[in-house]
Amino acid sequence: MEQRGLTQPRLEALAESLGSQVSPGTVVFLEGPMGAGKTTFTRALGRGMKLHRPQRVCSPTFNICLTHEGPVPLMHIDLFRLAPDEGAGPMPASFEALGLEALLDGIVEDEPDTAASVVVIEWSNLWQHAPAEALTIRLSRPDAHSRDLEASAAGPRHGALLRRWAGSAVAFRPKP
Repeated sequence: MEQRGLTQPRLEALAESLGSQVSPGTVVFLEGPMGAGKTTFTRALGRGMKLHRPQRVCSPTFNICLTHEGPVPLMHIDLFRLAPDEGAGPMPASFEALGLEALLDGIVEDEPDTAASVVVIEWSNLWQHAPAEALTIRLSRPDAHSRDLEASAAGPRHGALLRRWAGSAVAFRPKP
């Protein structure tokens, strides 16, 4: 599914619509260059999820992971600072120490129950062995006034979510 030439209000409306449809255990991968709107999308998704303070959703670049409280918590992860220089070679030990595989499996002790959270991962394309089950949203900025969005899903659960989102009041145009 894709949308081209989105204004920022339209991008936020799409994200809020998705936020109203996610459920605990949803994993959203956000991809796109710097300034494409990944954090803007996540903040609007948080509004749709009815987070207690969606305005506090900001880029977790320096924190790596931020958790936002709401009826369903949002775990917002950013992998940008963990990437190897120039994207070559294996991810550094700091990436492995994050324990994303275990986090997404919901088996990390002393961590919030990820099975009860929605997890958004910015710069997910840097994760070489990301799990297959997720909703992937690719954002780009073709010019200073618009953004393009392409959404795909892997796995039955996220495929159903994408179909619900695409079929909601927010109309998507099929990819040519």
